Amino acid sequence: MAITIQNHFVEDFKSDVIHLVQQEDSRIFSKQMNIRMETGEVHTFPRISRRGIDLVAKLGARTDTAFQDTIYSNRTVDLAQFNTADSVESHEMHRMLTDSSKQLPKEISAQVNRFKDKICYDALIGDANTVTGVTGSARTRATVTLPASQTVGKDVGAADSALTMRKLNNAKSIFEANEVIDEKLYLVTNAAGLEALREDVRATNHEYQSAAPLTTGDLGMLLGFEIVLYNFLDGSGESATPFKSVAFTNKALGLAMNPLVDVRVDERVDQQYMWQWYAELRLAAVRLEEEQVVVIEHLAAS
Repeated sequence: MAITIQNHFVEDFKSDVIHLVQQEDSRIFSKQMNIRMETGEVHTFPRISRRGIDLVAKLGARTDTAFQDTIYSNRTVDLAQFNTADSVESHEMHRMLTDSSKQLPKEISAQVNRFKDKICYDALIGDANTVTGVTGSARTRATVTLPASQTVGKDVGAADSALTMRKLNNAKSIFEANEVIDEKLYLVTNAAGLEALREDVRATNHEYQSAAPLTTGDLGMLLGFEIVLYNFLDGSGESATPFKSVAFTNKALGLAMNPLVDVRVDERVDQQYMWQWYAELRLAAVRLEEEQVVVIEHLAAS
């Protein structure tokens, strides 16, 4: 049976394909500073420790020099390979009444950007790898967990509480105690976290803020944190598994990646000449310094 569609409907559909709402851009990956291009399998980020406060008193002339050792360490990542693909048969492209070759790349690009953010978020809150020794070609590794001192618990301010200005202030205080005072700060949180903050008059009232968040709904900056919306936080927002928002600096992570994201579009002669879209990337991330990351636990706004 023939399918009849009015011409004006065809033209309108051709001019605009509706993409369902989604995060299209990179919101966490784009904030990172320590990005290294790596063509090998492993990348190591060398670190140098902070020195103490005391100097050695000189007690006389021509005495031996007293050395104070500087400690060197590292963080390491194993690059992993990831890919995604999709295909459309030629008859499907005709029935869609639009050129999907221009639409699918946009969807795949958005997916790749969300995945890069996921790699960064998981590295911020997860364990970091460090090399503790080398025997021949073998490396001895250890994992470093984010210490409890770098976490603002769900009960700060009130039991099982949502994201609050008090928790943000607590996180800010942790950074200050760690001497993180000149770095760019970001707060990654979800819609539930933003909802709770908008209910706090100190986050929205013009007497506290130079901007007018109640007019735009955009909190922008709070206590020096640039607010970043990310709706894929760890946790469910319940007491047993609270959301884990994360505050960090742009130097907190080390990322190693292949210089290029490999994207291919090919006609599959072995599959009745269907078109296939393929994207591949190699990427890994590791937390470089625990002092530059603070996890904030919170429940959904009540």
